[in-house]
Amino acid sequence: MKKSLESQIYLQCPLIFRNKNAGLHVNLMQFGFDCGEGWFEILENLFLNIEAYSRQLLEQGRSIDKLPSAAQVKEKWGTLCVYIDNTDEHIETLIQAAGGRSCVTCEICGNPGKIIIESYYRVRCGICRNL
Repeated sequence: MKKSLESQIYLQCPLIFRNKNAGLHVNLMQFGFDCGEGWFEILENLFLNIEAYSRQLLEQGRSIDKLPSAAQVKEKWGTLCVYIDNTDEHIETLIQAAGGRSCVTCEICGNPGKIIIESYYRVRCGICRNL
């Protein structure tokens, strides 16, 4: 994903991306979002929801080091794969829903797509299939 799009999400979600520069001994965020721009809206929606939930947890007294924190964002087997530290059932439900949306969203352009299997799994629309 383009760094400019990643930065947009980082600015909107400072709590969950507070450790993005902590290094490989903490998480894999230094590699950025290892997926295409077509999933930007899915990721933005997911992370805004997790950020809002994290703010609620903070207001309820949870310490900042126990709040959800992004660990890795990537494509795996053609679908979106997001790892969050300090997660819970609510966050896992949000992540599963985002993964489900990625299965029918072209990773390149964001239009409706489907999983195709050629040399590897990927989600593409009819136009982007041959890119």
